[in-house]
Amino acid sequence: MKLGVLLVASSLVGCLRGNGTGQCYLATNAPTVNYSVPIGKSSTYGPSVAQSFIVAQSGGTSPSPSPSSSGSSSGGVSAALQAVTVTLSLVGSFPAEAQTLTASIEADTSGPSATVPSTPSGTAIFTSTLDPSAFSKAETAVTFPFPSATGLSAGQIYWLVLTGSWPVPSAANGTAASYVNWWGVNSATTLYQSNGITLPAKYLNVNSGTFQNAAIGTNVSLFFILGC
Repeated sequence: MKLGVLLVASSLVGCLRGNGTGQCYLATNAPTVNYSVPIGKSSTYGPSVAQSFIVAQSGGTSPSPSPSSSGSSSGGVSAALQAVTVTLSLVGSFPAEAQTLTASIEADTSGPSATVPSTPSGTAIFTSTLDPSAFSKAETAVTFPFPSATGLSAGQIYWLVLTGSWPVPSAANGTAASYVNWWGVNSATTLYQSNGITLPAKYLNVNSGTFQNAAIGTNVSLFFILGC
């Protein structure tokens, strides 16, 4: 049985494909990254950035999903998630082992019956932490391994949340000397979708204490690959 991430856009195909070894690819022909959302840069772009997704089940051969055909999977099937790979770059520098960047999977605040993404629940199902001091200053794939396989239910909305440990300036015009960018695209034609439901990216605003997308708009999709 192959399990994939239900993220579909008109220019992203093969989102449910596995390579036969348990790796579930986001897309086979993803466009070049052209937009980033900073993690821990300012009071607006606070310590956390999140991308919503839905796990889908597929059996037999690798399908070629489309916005109209995706999302037909029934719930209740678990995907054993073993790693997540994201496209990141480092701005500035961190001393070795001084700070951390944590990847966590969280449910939606509306619970397992949610049909439209709201915000991350704030409760991590599981986490993986890396030292960002070794990250490249160029856009690079970074893999967060999970210590043990964890199940995610097919058809349920989840959020991948990246959280930095470094201090975030509280002043309205303050900018951190060092932070991490999460890369993706900003285009209405490459939005992640499931049965017409847009799966947005959001950032944690320090001033309001809530996840929002006012500063990035509604057309941002952040790249990641789930290993399952």
